[in-house]
Amino acid sequence: MNTTADNVHVPTTTESTRTVLYVHGHDEREAAGLGCRVVEVRPAAPKDVAAAYQALLDEGTPASRITLAGEGSGAALALEALSLLGPPPAGVILLAPAEVTPPPVLPPLLILTDDAAADVAAEDAGAVDRLVAAVRRAGGSVRVESHPDRASRTARAAAWIADPVREFAVPAAGPYAVTAGPDDALWFTLVGQGAIGRMAADGAVTTYPVGAGPTVITQGPDGALWFTEYQGHAIGRITVEGEARSFALPTAGAGPFGIAQGPDGALWFTGTNAGLVGRITTDGQVTEYPLPVQGAFPSAIVAGPDGAMWFAMNQAHAVGRITMDGRIEVHPLPTEGAAPVGITAGGDGALWFVEIGAGQIGRITVDGDITEFPLPDRTARPHAITLGPDGACWFTEWGGNRVGRVTPDGRITTYDLPTPASEPHGIAVGADGFLWAALETGHLARIEVPEEA
Repeated sequence: MNTTADNVHVPTTTESTRTVLYVHGHDEREAAGLGCRVVEVRPAAPKDVAAAYQALLDEGTPASRITLAGEGSGAALALEALSLLGPPPAGVILLAPAEVTPPPVLPPLLILTDDAAADVAAEDAGAVDRLVAAVRRAGGSVRVESHPDRASRTARAAAWIADPVREFAVPAAGPYAVTAGPDDALWFTLVGQGAIGRMAADGAVTTYPVGAGPTVITQGPDGALWFTEYQGHAIGRITVEGEARSFALPTAGAGPFGIAQGPDGALWFTGTNAGLVGRITTDGQVTEYPLPVQGAFPSAIVAGPDGAMWFAMNQAHAVGRITMDGRIEVHPLPTEGAAPVGITAGGDGALWFVEIGAGQIGRITVDGDITEFPLPDRTARPHAITLGPDGACWFTEWGGNRVGRVTPDGRITTYDLPTPASEPHGIAVGADGFLWAALETGHLARIEVPEEA
């Protein structure tokens, strides 16, 4: 049975359950209009800021719900205190900051200036420029915005605080796929750099060179990370210590793309160029299964709830299924030119996939019944999809510069990404319970599941 369902686009809404730890400097103005709880502190030293931050943690406020903010000399104290904190805050807002040297690892940073506060930094007109340069040299994520008055600056700060999406810069462009590692860190591929990246819980990033075109990455059954090397036509393995090796594939020019752990303790992958699905054991033994459709261009693959592997067939406009002994089924999609890419196992016992060509989200049961849900923006070009911590599936919109959420009954919500044209691709749930998306322009985006979702 093939059906098409209605859906609704709900815009992002602000939340009031966040806390701002506002660090005062020489000013005595109250921190008003931020749309959330504000805890004000007038510290003499960075350790006083750290003590106030710890008090918030002790009362049960998650670090992910705390934004550190400061104005003028208070901004400097806020930055200096970061190295004394435990888990990092959700972000830092600096209002007309004075001169300060940032710590080596920073959460996302927003700098706001306006004409009314220009005198705060009059002692050093280049303070902001030098701060931004230092943050970017360290690989940090920073946005600088100028607003005509204090009211508009405050409104922008309130919107930033309420935004469920926060971007973290990585020191190299090109994050493509992302996954949670067994070490509670985020691991991601850097296709153009020929490297694998690791982001620790405090935001520190390490990169490891691995070979040609690492593309999709997943956690393996052996405590390591496994990835496809699309350009190198190999399957790679990297330990949490950064030791990497590659396993060449029997078929020349296979173009491996998707990879996922199977129920049999092996890794299963797709060969886009060769039109095959492959299996590799943790000791490197490879078996390949040709698809019955020529030019199918198989892409993402995932373990299904039925003990088989399911995969998207991009150019065949179909979804495939392969058993552990290599038997293959093909399920054509009802929409012409659907071009599925990402696929995941949903929380409802079905498989969910994205149709980059048709601008739709699809659902297929293990019996082969297909339902399609058109996106509000049919030109959004959805790319990857994963099961979220809330029981819904979350996906990236490469062409729409958004992430989206689809419930088991097909209701769709989308969220704009802060940076225009950021090219979102892979998406996964981190060990911290947040959604993380890989943005090819050089960031990892953390998406908090909104309470009203």
